[in-house]
Amino acid sequence: MIYRDKVRESLTGPITSIRTPFRKDGTVNFDGLRSTLDFNIAAGSKTMLLTAGDSHYIALSDEEIAEVSRVVVEHTAKRAMVVTADRFYHT
Repeated sequence: MIYRDKVRESLTGPITSIRTPFRKDGTVNFDGLRSTLDFNIAAGSKTMLLTAGDSHYIALSDEEIAEVSRVVVEHTAKRAMVVTADRFYHT
C-alpha cells in the first residue's frame, strides 16, 4: 500500500480530536493523555487529531505543545495516525 492510500484509510472515521487533560494545578496530565489515546484506539479510532481548539493550545506554551505532540506520537506507536497543529494564532 502506498503512503497516500494509508493516509486516506486512516482518515475514514472515526477520528479522535484529542482534548488535553490537565491536573488541578494546571499542568498537563500525561497519564490521562495516554489513557485517552489507548481508549480511543481500542474503540477503533484510526487517527488522533491535535488542534488549537480541542487540544487547548491557548493554555499551553510552545514547549508544552511540542511535549504533548511528542507524547501522542510516541504513545500511539503507529497504532493510529497522528495529525497535529503547531500553534494557535488569531486572525
